[in-house]
Amino acid sequence: MRLLIVEDEAGLLSSIKRGLEMDGYLVDAAVNGEQALYLAGAEMYDLVILDLNLPDLFGLDVLKELTAMDENIKVLILTAHSELEMKIRGLDLGASDYMVKPFHFEELEARIRMLLRRSFVVEKPVLSFGPMRFDTVKRSLTINGEPVALTKKETAILEYFLLNQEKLVTAEELMAHAWDSEADEFSNSVRVHLTVLRRKIKAVLGYNPICNKVGEGYYLKENTVEQ
Repeated sequence: MRLLIVEDEAGLLSSIKRGLEMDGYLVDAAVNGEQALYLAGAEMYDLVILDLNLPDLFGLDVLKELTAMDENIKVLILTAHSELEMKIRGLDLGASDYMVKPFHFEELEARIRMLLRRSFVVEKPVLSFGPMRFDTVKRSLTINGEPVALTKKETAILEYFLLNQEKLVTAEELMAHAWDSEADEFSNSVRVHLTVLRRKIKAVLGYNPICNKVGEGYYLKENTVEQ
């Protein structure tokens, strides 16, 4: 999953970004409102973590612009304001949730997991496809109960497939949700990582569930031969 953090406190920004990347998320960062709106207009994010006290634009104004771009965007507000009125204003403007500073990183992780599950209408923390089980909390894959070691990139790709089991997933979508803003969209990175991921799954499962529809994208299919 791909996240955008908007925070002008360099130390806090670095700490959150590093922690979430260790969790396996793809994370971009903005230090002010203008930069946040530029990135949000150019990239696709599964969740935006937005500080209200920014040096150029007030966070609620940034929130208005974000929801105007995409009414379904998930925004988690970080604020030093504990007043009820400020929280209500944020929620009324389209924020999905809020946290008051200071906060524990573990709670931030839990709020993010909750919002991402809500984004994709996932009620359980474990995603399933055939004998595959992906734990969205531990970010781990098992097949027939056997653990399968994946890299962070492979984990992000597989999670996106499992969250979109009923649709055709394009390479552009995978690039948007599993790579950060510095990725080269003209590289063959998606194909390379998909090849390795498919090989790992097939070695345990006995067949390749990630199929390719030439010229259109990829989809999941049970009990299929390798495409």
